[in-house]
Amino acid sequence: MGTANKDIEIQNFFIFNSLFGPKEGEELKKIIYYYPIDDNTGVQVENVGLVEGIIQFTQTFNPSNPVTSLHTSKMRQLYFQPEPNFCFVLTLTLPVVTKIKESISTIEYMEDDLQDNVYESCLKQLYYMYRLFYGTFESTLANHNLDILKTQIETFFNPYLKTIKMDGLDILTIFKGIQYLPLDRQNFLKIQCFINSLESKWEYIKHTAFLYNEHVIWSGLEPNSMQIIYQYLIETLLPANAEVELQGGSIPRNSSLPFSALKHGRFITGPSNLKHAKTIGKIPKIYLFDENEPKEYHLVIYRALSATLCLLIDGKITETEERIEWCI
Repeated sequence: MGTANKDIEIQNFFIFNSLFGPKEGEELKKIIYYYPIDDNTGVQVENVGLVEGIIQFTQTFNPSNPVTSLHTSKMRQLYFQPEPNFCFVLTLTLPVVTKIKESISTIEYMEDDLQDNVYESCLKQLYYMYRLFYGTFESTLANHNLDILKTQIETFFNPYLKTIKMDGLDILTIFKGIQYLPLDRQNFLKIQCFINSLESKWEYIKHTAFLYNEHVIWSGLEPNSMQIIYQYLIETLLPANAEVELQGGSIPRNSSLPFSALKHGRFITGPSNLKHAKTIGKIPKIYLFDENEPKEYHLVIYRALSATLCLLIDGKITETEERIEWCI
């Protein structure tokens, strides 16, 4: 007997708002984003219409508890409404095992291998990661327009979806836990004094986090906010910069004392050359939602000797050479 496996894959992912196309013939206006892009508009409209029908039908029986998933024999569909009238939909193919016996193959769908709570957490993470860099949908519509919102969503989700390996998710995905590194009292106090010195010297620094490898040593952020930033760091930003460090990019190879000081590190976000102010580069803005009140920050990240220093700077500071010069 031989077997061939097929893993969990994204069949489609889309975002829609039913208020944008209330009339017949305007169904396409409801769709804010749709993946994969090669699905024709007819398929997109049909899939959105089916989800709308499912949501409306289930609300008839339990209005206070919206439906979160749909199970079929070959796929699983998950729903999440992060903001009023905006709906996220993720459709996954069930993992398949093809068994071959005496030249006869049979297909078995492994429904138990796809746990709703794991992939519901993944779907929510898609929204929270987007919100970290662009804010809420409602704020974008209030300050700009629908075209800007669609552009931002495409800019974020087109590359981000390609980085997610659906078959690699497990129960740990639900918790999105932060790994902490315990230190002895003396070393911990040294780091705490260093951070206190930074924050007292420059009032623009509102929050600070300090990591070593993938472990948090210190964080002045609210736990939910730190959790999102932590996932961004260890899943996206730091791996993208790991190759440079392995090649010796962060520490001069000809240095007689390469481990003598943090000055041999570099900014991952921020200036590429400390001696030239014009090399400040792009410092990303992020949005944190402590107590549901959005606050804007500049995210400056410095990396040296496997240590990562995250500085959240007051978002009201203009990104000019004069204003950012203090951080270098």
